[in-house]
Amino acid sequence: RLPRSFKVKNVDGSPNTAGCITHGIWVAYEFAGKKFKDMFHITDLGDQKIILGMPWLESHNP
Repeated sequence: RLPRSFKVKNVDGSPNTAGCITHGIWVAYEFAGKKFKDMFHITDLGDQKIILGMPWLESHNP
């Protein structure tokens, strides 16, 4: 459980119908031959399995 919940918007800017994000999980994974461990927030993404936001993209620079 996260210390504070927060509202989230979908990629198109509309409010996410699942409401606020209240939970996250630390995930160890490998991407492009490099190992990472990051916190991922949990919500209903509809047809999407994962959305990597700008903070992740800027930090990891794939």
